[in-house]
Amino acid sequence: MDKIVLKQTVHPNLNWMIAYPLLLVCLIIVYNDFYLFYTLLVPLVLISFGFDFVLVNKKKSYISCNFFGVSIFKKSFIKPDYISLFEQSFTRSTNNGVYPQMLGFDRYSLFIIKFCNDCYGETIFESNSKEEVFELGKPISVMFDVRLHNALD
Repeated sequence: MDKIVLKQTVHPNLNWMIAYPLLLVCLIIVYNDFYLFYTLLVPLVLISFGFDFVLVNKKKSYISCNFFGVSIFKKSFIKPDYISLFEQSFTRSTNNGVYPQMLGFDRYSLFIIKFCNDCYGETIFESNSKEEVFELGKPISVMFDVRLHNALD
């Protein structure tokens, strides 16, 4: 493979809790006074912003920040000594509103690809699919010529 692009997604709750309500408020403001149309810029930026990990080789890999799918900023990231594949469990509080104890916690697991070196690790991909993580991990370790630590078995 010449190039691997790992698309990163923003958690849907971020959009539902912040961006969409803000967009609705801004649409109401613009409906009442059209000259304030620039207020729509903030929620549109929040909704359309994203980033990707672009893996070319050990020297040219970078994080690409995107706006409406167009790359506007590139930044290099750590060079791995090894790549780790593992499952991680998360707990998220769902306490919204007046009675937080009624809703409790949301527990879920994700499969993760992490670039690791001596003192630092950087998560580059998360998925619900164990097979997808394993199939992406093998070519990435070959591309970077590093050891693949697989804790998924």
